[in-house]
Amino acid sequence: MREACHMQYMCDAGLHAVLEKDARKYARLPEFWQLASCASGTFNSIISHEGSCDIQNARRDMLRRALMTCALGDDSARRCIKSMFRDILIEKYRVNERNINEVIVFDSPSHLNHRDKFHILLYVFEKSYGCKALQQLIICAGAGKHRTVHAHDIDRLYENYMPVLNFHEKLEVLTQKIYSTYKGIGAADSIMSMDIDGLAGGWGQNRTLWVMCEGKPVNLEFLRFDNQREFRRIMSGFERHIYNTSCRRSSSGVERKEKTGYISGYLYNGAEVIVASSPVCSSRMFFIKK
Repeated sequence: MREACHMQYMCDAGLHAVLEKDARKYARLPEFWQLASCASGTFNSIISHEGSCDIQNARRDMLRRALMTCALGDDSARRCIKSMFRDILIEKYRVNERNINEVIVFDSPSHLNHRDKFHILLYVFEKSYGCKALQQLIICAGAGKHRTVHAHDIDRLYENYMPVLNFHEKLEVLTQKIYSTYKGIGAADSIMSMDIDGLAGGWGQNRTLWVMCEGKPVNLEFLRFDNQREFRRIMSGFERHIYNTSCRRSSSGVERKEKTGYISGYLYNGAEVIVASSPVCSSRMFFIKK
């Protein structure tokens, strides 16, 4: 806990030093993708800046480490980076109760996409059910005997609950979306903190996400990665981590993948991650076993 607090303090200090130099005011918020790109640019400014003293360099190095591990099961690093994104939205882009709806149309449900509806519902369910939120959402969505949650199930569930969020709750949802796009594991990021047995995602013939709940697979048919570039980023992060830890920087991991079609290792939270391609499966995929 003390180490996590120290990480948060050091990273925040470096962030605020950069934000003080960039206090531009925006008459209108950028669209989501531009906002996510600009916010990530703030991180790049911090880690590429050579400090004038040891403390500044220590802040930079700590942030660099947090950015490297936040998507690999390091919960402290994940909280740290999300907190920094939240500060960027407030201090640099002046996000407030009025303009936040320019980025995610919380107040116009008919214009929300299915991914946003799902993550808003998951956020609301988590307040009541904690880490069991996803299981409860799947039950309420009526996955049925085919164990599939469709887009129309999410539409119906959202209409039934019609969640109303205050500004701070909207900010949390937006922060999570930007984080998952920039450094997290995409659409699957918020699912990882849920009480599930496992999670699988791929790109190719089957691009949707699957979760294992109570030993049974459930297909989240409406939920997928935004694009191939995002999927490559996530896969590269897993592969690099496996090579640097389980394979101990040797060629054995590369040889094992070429022979068997997969490699495996462990994330910082103890979950096993498997990265696979042909001949094991028809397209690239990952599986995380908690």
